[in-house]
Amino acid sequence: MKRSILILLAAILIALMAAGCKTSPQSEPAETTETEAALTNGDEIVRAFFARNSNKFPESDDAYRTYYGGIYLDEDNRYIILLTDTSRMDEYEPVADNVGYQPCSYSYAELTDAMDRDTEKLRTLSADGDTTAADFHGMALNDKDNTVTVLCTDLNDEKIAWYKENISEEAFLRFQSADPPVDL
Repeated sequence: MKRSILILLAAILIALMAAGCKTSPQSEPAETTETEAALTNGDEIVRAFFARNSNKFPESDDAYRTYYGGIYLDEDNRYIILLTDTSRMDEYEPVADNVGYQPCSYSYAELTDAMDRDTEKLRTLSADGDTTAADFHGMALNDKDNTVTVLCTDLNDEKIAWYKENISEEAFLRFQSADPPVDL
């Protein structure tokens, strides 16, 4: 059961990331600098951003956990880094021409920590025989929207109210009806 939930979560996360990362074909190849050519994925871009701009964030904070909200590829094929604090955005040293910045409300760490916490609460209630808890069977983080999607079988207003009362009522939660995972 645990394995099928993890497989489902991974598949849903990939599907949501693909939906949030639509690309449009370019009519002519864009020139890239040596730096841009080296930055071929989101992880590399985020590491480069925080390395170049470490002096823009308070030293006492773990800047990545505190300020990083996610990354996605926009319609113009630009990487957009989400940041919880954009008060010094005009001072950020650019990582590459194809990288932009956008404000967000929640850090990636807040969202993933909430997913872990909520998943554990659901597991405990489900193991204790709560049938409503068992209907909630997955979560996915959506970088572009800076939200967490909670998946539920036969979702309705009563189940959403149950979730908010028993698990969490965070403002970043979105609910989606989805079929339960299939055991392979």
